[in-house]
Order: sequence, then C-alpha cells, then structure tokens
Amino acid sequence: MSTASEIIQCYDCGESYQYLGRQHHPGECPTCNSHCVSPAGEVSILTTVDVSAGEEISMVAVLAIDECRRRYLYHFSNTGGEARLLALRVGDQTVRSSNESIIPALPAAISSVVKEYLPITSIPHDSKD
Repeated sequence: MSTASEIIQCYDCGESYQYLGRQHHPGECPTCNSHCVSPAGEVSILTTVDVSAGEEISMVAVLAIDECRRRYLYHFSNTGGEARLLALRVGDQTVRSSNESIIPALPAAISSVVKEYLPITSIPHDSKD
C-alpha cells in the first residue's frame, strides 16, 4: 500500500500529475481518461525475450506487471549504443502518442533488465527510484 505521493505520466496526452492517497493510483489519466499511464507502485518483471543479430543482442522485449496487476510490454532496440523504446503496450492498449517527445520514465526494474540484455551505454528517461 502506498502512503506517499506518486508522479503519474500519461503516455497518450503527455500530462503529468501527482497522485496522493493510501492506495496506488487508479491507472487512468484525469485529463484524457487514457489507461496508458505509468505503473502503480513497484514493477515486477515477468519475462524477457531477446532477439540476437549475430553476436550482439539488438532487441529485447520485457513483460512486467505493476502492483495493481496491470501488464506492461516494452520493446527496446539498441540504436547506436542507446536503448530506444520501439513500442509499449499497457494492458491491451498500444501507446500511440501524438507527441513524439513523450517518452515514459522507465521504472528501475525495466531499466535494469534493458541494461542487462542490450549492449548499450545509455537509456533515455531512466528513472532513479
């Protein structure tokens, strides 16, 4: 149970807001009503799938679940030594941002797996929690 505030990001409209409450946030953006919002609480990795190109891994898919049991499926590639988010599904919805600059802040568990599987030097919007 969360007793602190959470910063929530909507992956569709780009709105960020702070949620205060004893429970985790409800998983819906109050601005656009999208369910494509950042995870609630801690994220647990369910599985990873890597795709190798020769000797190096060039892509990785990470399936995770948040504390409210919502599923997140991230697809990353190695682009010039930097992890690039190719696609993101939240539940059964694919994130289709109208703003190309909206890149989700990545939970620490996701960043850790991506760094483990991809030969990268950096990962954009790596959260430090």
